[in-house]
Amino acid sequence: MISAATDLFQANSLEVIAVTNAWHAVGVGNRHAPVIMGPDVIGASCSATYTVVSLPPGVTSGNWQVLGGSGSGSGLTYSSTTGTSFTVTRSSGVNDPQYATLRFTFASTNVDRVIIARILPVFAGMREAPTSPLMLAARVGYPVYFQAGLPSNQRPLVQQYQWELTAGGLVYHFDGELTTSTHTFTTAGTYLLRLRVRDGCGWSRWLDFYVDAM
Repeated sequence: MISAATDLFQANSLEVIAVTNAWHAVGVGNRHAPVIMGPDVIGASCSATYTVVSLPPGVTSGNWQVLGGSGSGSGLTYSSTTGTSFTVTRSSGVNDPQYATLRFTFASTNVDRVIIARILPVFAGMREAPTSPLMLAARVGYPVYFQAGLPSNQRPLVQQYQWELTAGGLVYHFDGELTTSTHTFTTAGTYLLRLRVRDGCGWSRWLDFYVDAM
């Protein structure tokens, strides 16, 4: 039954936890370990609430923390640190770390959950047409689109992509996950390409990449 629930849902889901603990209640197997439930990514808004589930009977509170401290190292702030739910708020610092670790402690036991506090894109490559294969280098004289890359759980949270390309002493601006316009390199060389994204809480920092034209 537990493996069937895992196949239908996923490991550490509420459904798997409920089935595991139901079997434990009748003397079969161990109780499911405590798990922190909540969004994988803070991006739809500036805050998110997390709840620890499957605590041992009688445990109704503990101590929450963001490793690195409130607003220090993690870029997340919070107020209440007791109870089984915990709300964190993302700061406006674009240079704060991409990842943060939430920790709930009870009876000398730590329950950790790593989350993405800031969405940071990557440069996936270039295309000569919207459906053509990705290329890591452009061909001189041929127009190319620039393609951003993000995991599937982060892409729906991004509201805008912004690019800057420095070439020939000029700075070109583009928008879109796959840029809405093309650029043609006229001279072989290596060029600075910058990319940032905006989610429901604001812009990420600029990320620098270097692209080759041959």
